[in-house]
Amino acid sequence: MTSRIFAAHAGGDDWRASLDRAFEGLGEAGRRARLGFCYVTDTFSGDASALPAELRARSGIEHWIGTVGAGVCADGTEYFDTPAVSLMTMDLPADGFRIFRARAADLSDLDPALEAWIERAGCGFGVVHGDPMNPHLESMLSNLNALAGGVFFVGGLSSSRRQHFQIADGHFENGVSGVCFGAGVAVTTRLTQGCSPIGRRHAVTRAAGSIISELDGRPALDVFAEEIAAIGGIRPHQLGGYVYVALPVKGSDTGDYVVRNLIGVDPDNSALAVGDTLDDAEYLMFCKRDAEAAEEDLNGMLDRITEGVASPPRGAVYFSCVARGPNLFGPASREMRLIQSRIGALPLTGFFGNGEISSHRLYGYTGVLTLFL
Repeated sequence: MTSRIFAAHAGGDDWRASLDRAFEGLGEAGRRARLGFCYVTDTFSGDASALPAELRARSGIEHWIGTVGAGVCADGTEYFDTPAVSLMTMDLPADGFRIFRARAADLSDLDPALEAWIERAGCGFGVVHGDPMNPHLESMLSNLNALAGGVFFVGGLSSSRRQHFQIADGHFENGVSGVCFGAGVAVTTRLTQGCSPIGRRHAVTRAAGSIISELDGRPALDVFAEEIAAIGGIRPHQLGGYVYVALPVKGSDTGDYVVRNLIGVDPDNSALAVGDTLDDAEYLMFCKRDAEAAEEDLNGMLDRITEGVASPPRGAVYFSCVARGPNLFGPASREMRLIQSRIGALPLTGFFGNGEISSHRLYGYTGVLTLFL
């Protein structure tokens, strides 16, 4: 299946005027596509309920997905803390994709025809958006991944200082939504980390819920204090926003790990509190936010994702952490310009969210890049 992909973006104080300029940038062919992506900065979130109808009216495209982010991205461009919209459209056959939305943890409210379509269409890939306020989000992602024998999803969690919302053929909140693609849509996708490990892996020898009591058979706080001493003697109460916990992904042959916040210390019990449940964790590492290591990892990811790609990609989606972008790489859209410098100019859209999704896993401080081939 060969589909044409178009993208455009615009900023401005009035979101309707920004939409108009973005649609002008798409051109007539871009407005004749069947599927659209729309990401807006949270400055526009107060007008969210009107957005789906405006998208259809301005374009004539019936099917749209998207969400709100603290920032949005486009080819070589980032918008943070400023009103902006990033659009991408794909000219796909009518039966080449399906929009979905669900709020129930077991996906019991998902369209019952979706799984049959996934199997019939040979779907192996989709884009998903999640509401960070839904307490069942991780189980929902696992259930999505298991549909019809396994679908690989990429995406991110909405981020907003106002109203979290999604677009899924209409206004949607408090669940997961997105699009599944038929087998004719070819992609390659990779993930890049924004933190670098400190020291070595430690065995989790005693943990309950989010509390770690022992690592390697020793008090967890003692092990942590030794590790952070190696990076300049940061005291435990100074760890917020700099030192994190990395949980190795079981079965990964690339050393993949998910990063979770280290949210507190308990000196009386020599314990640590982590922003996740650790009952099944076997090992962990400590890690730190590191701009230099993050740029090196991003460049390595860009090398890997372009290996074996015979022709230039036709488009891309990028989902990055709100702690990345200017907060990690600096100003002047550096993160997106690094990507553009390695893969070339192409239609691209995405946003900076409260978490990133690759397969059924929820990551933090990462960037997930997918190229449409």
